[in-house]
Formats: sequence, C-alpha cells, structure tokens
Amino acid sequence: MTDYRQLAEQLREIAQQIETGPQNKHERELTMKPEWMLDIPFDEYNEARAQYLTSHALHDYSRCPAKYRHAQLHAAPRDTAAFAFGRAFHTMMEGPDVFAAQYTVADGPVNDATGEPFGNTTKSYKKWAPSITGMVVSTAEHARLRGMYASVMQHGVVGEIMAAGETFAEATIRADIYGVPCQCRPDLLVFESGGQTIVDWKKTRDLSRFKYDVRDYGYAEQMAFYANVIDYAGGNANDYAYIVAVEDEPPYVCGVFSAPLFAVQCDVRRAIERYAKSVKTNVWPTGYESIREVTYNG
Repeated sequence: MTDYRQLAEQLREIAQQIETGPQNKHERELTMKPEWMLDIPFDEYNEARAQYLTSHALHDYSRCPAKYRHAQLHAAPRDTAAFAFGRAFHTMMEGPDVFAAQYTVADGPVNDATGEPFGNTTKSYKKWAPSITGMVVSTAEHARLRGMYASVMQHGVVGEIMAAGETFAEATIRADIYGVPCQCRPDLLVFESGGQTIVDWKKTRDLSRFKYDVRDYGYAEQMAFYANVIDYAGGNANDYAYIVAVEDEPPYVCGVFSAPLFAVQCDVRRAIERYAKSVKTNVWPTGYESIREVTYNG
C-alpha cells in the first residue's frame, strides 16, 4: 500500500532541492494578490454558487447525488441563527475593524412588559432591523465573537502560522477541473517560500469532539477541494492545511489541527469526475443501488 505521507515528504524534499533561491516565484515579496485570486464581496461569491461547484456542494453530492440534485431543483434557500452567527464569526476573524465596518452591535427594541429586548424572530425586531445599517448582532453575541477572536489570536501556534508568510483573507479562487467550473474562498492563505498554506477557521461546541465534526462535515475534503482549485488556478497549495477550531462559549478554548491533503486531494478529484459525469448524463444515483451488508460495531 502506498504511504502517501512519506511520498508527500519525498516530493517536498525534491522541490526544495531544485529551488533556485530568490528567483523562485513564491520567494518574491508579494505586493498585491496574484491574478488567480479575486477580491470580490462575499455576496457576489455566494450568488455565483449556481454557476460554480463549491466544496459544500461537492460534499452534499458525495453523500447522495440524488438528494443533492433534488435539493438543487426544489429546496428553498434557508438561513438559521447558527448560520448567521457563523458568518459573523468569520467576519470577525478578518479583524475587528472589518467587522465594525459591516456589523452594527445593538439589541433592538425593548419589550416594556419585561424590560428585555425583543428576540430577533419577533415582529417588533423584524420591523426595527431594516432601520439599521449593515448586519446586526446583539451585545451578547458581540462579546462572544470578541472572546473567540481573542482566543484564536492569542494561541501561540496561530501566531507562528500567520508569521510564516504574507497572508490574504477571504480571497475567491476559481478554476476549471475536469470541465467543471469550481470556486473556493479560503478563510486565510499564507504565502510561504514553497507555496500557499490554507488556514480555515471553525467554531465548535466541544473541542474534545471536534474530530467528529471533521468527519461529519467533511472538513479535510473541504481543505483538499481548496487545494485542488488553487493548483488548477495556477497556485501551488502546500500538501497540508491548518484547521483552527475555537469553542463558542467561554472560556473559548482554541485548538489547531493539521490536515494532510495529498491523498485526500486525489479522492476529491475523483468525486469531481463523478460529478462531471452526473452533469453530462443527468444521472444522479442514490448510492444504494446494490445490496449492502449490515455491519455492527462493538
């Protein structure tokens, strides 16, 4: 069986041996985003999901192509308080100044009967919200976001990662892979001497169970999708990524996880090939067309 980690290390050593010093394209000091990185607002990126395959879409397709297609044709876009808080968290991770330019911190109208603010699902709140510029978070949510941001920035390993090269946040990257237009938006890219390191911010309830989040939500596959798009766009993604996870309740424990990508990138490319075939043939299998054996654990 091929040892992909050993192979990746050998490839990295070979690459280091053939580098020619300052003439290497990744060792030149960057003064602007490379041409394969697009500086567009998140809303514009989000609206383009219908034209471009994303890591989340490929994850849904891989779980069940038939369900993915059904949702694509029939499911209405949905938003939840958790999704909204997640977007606010990622904006905060771009920096408090960026957050302040896009969000207003306010609790909304107060219920005279209770002396407490109306909830954000009430009619009174929804009537008040359009009068505020930008998106709104409550003072309690803002305190949590600041606490999460501080915990991440105070983590020693995070500082080392970000100090390894020039960083770019929330850059959109697009490329054609096997005839499929793809796009990604890494939370952070660190340009090091040998290539680009992907860094992704994640919030979690319990860091001790984060490994299950990685499995259930396909975080390693998400990072590998990013790496493939970067490579096909003209970049040179490193064969590992960092997932920085922070709990969303005090004391906001933060951890850094390394995700080897070499083997996973191959799996992701095969998934994109299957997706391309489904698009071409308009056949979206369930994945349960044949008999499966029941397995028992324990």
